[in-house]
Amino acid sequence: MERKLDLFKIRKEERWPALVALLYFVALNSMMVIRYGGQFSKSGSFWENIVKGFIVSGFDPYVDLVITRWRVVYALFRHPLMSAYLYPFSLLNDLLRGNSHDSYAVYIAAVLYTVLSLYSFVWLFRTLRHVVGVRKGDAYLLTAFFYSFASIMLTVFVPDHFAMTLFFLTMTLYMAGTYMKRGQLMKWWQTASLLFLSSGITLTNCVKMGLADLFVNRKHAFSPRHILLAYVLPLLLLFGGYQLMYHAFYLPEHEKIEVNELARAARDKKFAKRLERDKKKEEARRKRQVVDSPYFMWTDKDLPRLRSVVENLFGESIQLHQDHLLGDVNRGRPVFVAYDYKAQYAVVFLVMLLFVAGIVAGWRERFLWLVLSWFAYDMVIHLGFGFGLTEVSIMGAHWLFAIPIAVAFLMRCIRGWLLWSMRAIVCLTALYLMIYNGWLIAEYMLFWL
Repeated sequence: MERKLDLFKIRKEERWPALVALLYFVALNSMMVIRYGGQFSKSGSFWENIVKGFIVSGFDPYVDLVITRWRVVYALFRHPLMSAYLYPFSLLNDLLRGNSHDSYAVYIAAVLYTVLSLYSFVWLFRTLRHVVGVRKGDAYLLTAFFYSFASIMLTVFVPDHFAMTLFFLTMTLYMAGTYMKRGQLMKWWQTASLLFLSSGITLTNCVKMGLADLFVNRKHAFSPRHILLAYVLPLLLLFGGYQLMYHAFYLPEHEKIEVNELARAARDKKFAKRLERDKKKEEARRKRQVVDSPYFMWTDKDLPRLRSVVENLFGESIQLHQDHLLGDVNRGRPVFVAYDYKAQYAVVFLVMLLFVAGIVAGWRERFLWLVLSWFAYDMVIHLGFGFGLTEVSIMGAHWLFAIPIAVAFLMRCIRGWLLWSMRAIVCLTALYLMIYNGWLIAEYMLFWL
């Protein structure tokens, strides 16, 4: 490999596959524009137009909402700088609409997510090709396998924060894997930049950035200077950004909303009853939390873990259920939905088996241990604390790349008919998932209007 990573340069061997991937991402984002473009572009109540009528699994269209009218809508203790990152795009939206009241947010987000997804594709391919070391064709096959997973297909075009997280996670894996293979150290400013930027999107990403730095730099990661510059400095900046966002923007608006709700409840009995129902529902949900604290919001100690793994963590994340298609558990969809055919469970278990076989094949590889440390961290959050377990399938962008990377280690160590059989299995599975998931997504986005 060349001395410099050249992160954003599309190399010669990547151009045609990247073009195919670009068309794939454009097609997926076009469905979002077709389904919600007119609704999201209307003038008037942005919350009513964008959020109230939007149902795509448990995803939230907050990116479009923030770009349309800049505000802090994400929970700051989980996504401290998301609104700040979207501010330039909100300014662009204001510039484009001029004196018009229409919004171009859905189009801006579609272009942004197409670009983010294209680079995530490129970096995953490079990780498989140049870090794991599989053949070029196998690297493209496994990358296509990843983008056939239902959660990833949705992540590519639904305007929530997951495509941004995937962008930074795949970049970090590629960078860390490259430095590990070369026997080089990551510089403090690289770790600090990745930690600050990715944690601003989702705070828990700071642990993954720390693990990447630890696996690459080993004992050097514990030097006082490195700790101060690579960890303490970006975390202080992150905390400062959080404080600014909270006190300058979130708190004033939140207080205004509370005052308006109380005033409306005083004159509207129907609205007052709705607030009371919401309060009781919130109290019931809090009883299921692991710890009764706002920081453990959306944890669940009661939900069955094994069924969650089969139906949602590996099930819905990889292969959509036809019943209650892309429904939201907060709007009537059951937490657990069964597949219509037993063969569909066979597909889920096949992917799980490939994952386990890949882990066994690459057990001695330090890079795989880095990937698995990220995976284990997510499993502790979801299966241990039950965080987001009712809608865990939408969070596949945080960990599903572990599957093709593990399978790559398996493909790297087998030869002959075994390798060709593995290629056929992965190819057929990816083709099936892409057609099956793609058809259901297209049916929902284009025909259920």
